[in-house]
Amino acid sequence: MTNALSIRGLEVRVGKQPILGPIELEIPAGQHVLLVGPSGCGKTTLLRAIAGLAAPHAGTITIDGKLADEGGTRVLKPAERGVGMLFQNGALWPHMRAAKQLRFVLRSRGVGFRARRRRAKELLNLVELSGYGRRTPGTLSGGEAQRLALARALASDPRVLLLDEPLGPLDAELRASLLASLVKLRDELGLTIVHVTHDPAGSADVAHRVLRMEDGRIVGDVSAGRFGADDDAEGEEPKLGFDAEEQPA
Repeated sequence: MTNALSIRGLEVRVGKQPILGPIELEIPAGQHVLLVGPSGCGKTTLLRAIAGLAAPHAGTITIDGKLADEGGTRVLKPAERGVGMLFQNGALWPHMRAAKQLRFVLRSRGVGFRARRRRAKELLNLVELSGYGRRTPGTLSGGEAQRLALARALASDPRVLLLDEPLGPLDAELRASLLASLVKLRDELGLTIVHVTHDPAGSADVAHRVLRMEDGRIVGDVSAGRFGADDDAEGEEPKLGFDAEEQPA
């Protein structure tokens, strides 16, 4: 199986202070990876580096076989990486109607006028927002807004989808509904997903793998099926399914 994402020796610094890395990571195509860890441990910085929104100072990032960053030099611009990103707050343009938000992204990719209109409708249907094309974000519920944000992320036709805690603001029922939609789209479109979450127990049953980060480094890597297996031991501190022998050197 080919890797959708390959990261070697990745480091990000603020001034001389390292905030991420070194990171070594290989993610096969089609894999759904959860990224967990305490706030400030580098999860979002890692996503931003993959997306081209944070500049690495060392290492390489290869996406779908294409070199994106090398030795602190950006090789591919964010729009050239085949990556979509869904943020916690959706980051929608507040006064732009739903269909226009999608057409804007499609236009930036050079899609023609008629094709943009057709594809925008297809994307709204894909995320179960058929008929919402003229609605603005302020008229949408939280779940609807995140579905629109997902459609906008998919408008870039990504091979890799980065999720920065997009389910966090939603109630339990909406989280379950949107997660089910994400899994359906993942399988239908063959997406590779890197998913930052503070509720791993709610997503582990649909993921393939769970990575734990601390202090800017990946310190645990287990299959989703083993995640949390040791958390029920009576009187023990929850270990989030990570055993000592599974910690990377």
